[in-house]
Amino acid sequence: MIIRRLLLVIFLGLFLAACSDSNEPPANGGKSAPVESLETLRERYAGTELTVLDVSEREWQGKNALSVTLSVPLDPKSDFQRFLAVSLTQGATVDGAWVLGDDRRTLYFPASAPRTNYEVTVHNGLTALTNAELKESVTRQITTRDVNPAVGFASEGSVLPAHLTNGIPVTAINVKEVNIDFHRLELSHVADFYRHLSESYQSRFYRYDQLRQWGELAYSGRFDLEAPANTLVKKSIPVEDIPQLQEPGFYVAVMDEAGTYDYRRYVTYFVVTDVGLHARQYPGELVVLASSLETGKSLDGISVSIMDAQGNVVQERKTSPDGEARFNGDI
Repeated sequence: MIIRRLLLVIFLGLFLAACSDSNEPPANGGKSAPVESLETLRERYAGTELTVLDVSEREWQGKNALSVTLSVPLDPKSDFQRFLAVSLTQGATVDGAWVLGDDRRTLYFPASAPRTNYEVTVHNGLTALTNAELKESVTRQITTRDVNPAVGFASEGSVLPAHLTNGIPVTAINVKEVNIDFHRLELSHVADFYRHLSESYQSRFYRYDQLRQWGELAYSGRFDLEAPANTLVKKSIPVEDIPQLQEPGFYVAVMDEAGTYDYRRYVTYFVVTDVGLHARQYPGELVVLASSLETGKSLDGISVSIMDAQGNVVQERKTSPDGEARFNGDI
């Protein structure tokens, strides 16, 4: 694990475990807002006039979609489809179905395409949950945004327990395949990697030429992301199935989009290990517990090193028979 105040790295005879800090959790803890009952919505919006508040392009389940926002919720069982129409500006009708959002006030039309001019019409007579009716039809012109290809690793670093992992997470949109080089670093150069990472702009690694000097190219491969068009997806690269990447150690993965020839590269690092670490900070002391990720048993004799942001080892300990290593000072 990495501790923000120092930048932790862990070693263990062959090697330890390391994992990056996750990003800040969503304000709601990652949980979607509860869906209110129809009866509650009916009471809240009683007496409210039904109008069209907004017609625009919004994100829906990872892709852009045309959307219509109403002032009053709809009944999900009502026949609202026949009151909405989408056509090209040339007049041709666009096939597809509208999806009612959880708030019951927003409708999404996911059958849209990028860089296209559309005309969206909401016809009068549309009936809301409260029986309020739309008095006048509303028509709006929309030009959808372009969706450029993009790909990247979904984490700064990962711990990949043997036989217990789903792989390295990757996010992509309009990218079908990627090429990835996997470098296995020598333990003596892990500190060099972290040092360059900490000194680079926005903690991005650019010293690709150094990777061969710090270790070996363990594997290169092309991976099919199997992503639908114009949809942001998160995929896992199944590295656990690659024999060359099953050896315990510290790996750096360098990825680019297949068929592109520019300067852009995407880098992440991961550790293949059976060692799990649990660290607790106390006043004047840091306690680290090492155990097997597969069996849960404490691990004796594991060397644990703490490094500062420049990659210098500031303290090193070996774990006791109960898997405990204690570090002195305010870390």
